[in-house]
Amino acid sequence: MDVAHRVQVFETASAGRIYQIPLEAFPGLWTFVYLVLVEGYRVLIDSGSGYGNANDHLEAGLEAASGLNGAPVGWKDLTHILITHGHIDHFGGLNYVRPRTAALLGIHELDRRSLTNYEE
Repeated sequence: MDVAHRVQVFETASAGRIYQIPLEAFPGLWTFVYLVLVEGYRVLIDSGSGYGNANDHLEAGLEAASGLNGAPVGWKDLTHILITHGHIDHFGGLNYVRPRTAALLGIHELDRRSLTNYEE
């Protein structure tokens, strides 16, 4: 990954940390998922598309975030996964993520059908 596609970290006023993790959702289309560490919570916001190298980029991003954090942040450390909305580039990676973590999953009730009955 080039410099434009590296994990960035932001700190909140209350000492929370937000890691912006780049991944290629579809060929040539880069997007971000976020890892939020605040007051005992470890939240992954969105899961990427699951397409192509997106899962590899997600893994690399978690590893980079662990390095920047100075302590491991892996699948077993997650407390929550929050899917912002029912577009495939935001939830398509769940098939990869879910078997790796026991984190609680959150999605707006109006988008639930998109995740549970995607074939429709």
